[in-house]
Amino acid sequence: MPVSDRLRTVALDVTDPGSIAAALDTAGPVDAPVNNAGVPSISVFEGTPMAPVREVFETNIFGMMATTRAVLPGFGERGSGVIVDVTSSVVLVHMLLSAVYKASKMAVEGFTASLALELAPFDVRARTVGPGACLTTNFRLPGNERRPAR
Repeated sequence: MPVSDRLRTVALDVTDPGSIAAALDTAGPVDAPVNNAGVPSISVFEGTPMAPVREVFETNIFGMMATTRAVLPGFGERGSGVIVDVTSSVVLVHMLLSAVYKASKMAVEGFTASLALELAPFDVRARTVGPGACLTTNFRLPGNERRPAR
């Protein structure tokens, strides 16, 4: 049941261009996409294989960029819109075991700030939202329990 007749949520896999296209076809004109897909990572960087690092970046930054790119033509046609990118309060502090996740969310911060400047002349906005801690979230991915070899 929809929350509102003015709001539609559509599931998609931001790492799959076909899924992005299908979601936008289903949604119709998009005024304010909320890029909130994210993969957590809590691990010792030295002991984290590059495959999980790439997975975090593929979802947290590259997927968000791909989704943003897909909605921009419609924003240009209408001369309005706002991109909402969800980041994390982890960007505000230094935390142990968060190097990969923090790097991905800092990339979101930098991308969105620069994108906002690019889009401003077209009356399109880009903003970040940084939710606080969620103590019930389980931030453990398979394979991230590894300790560095000594």
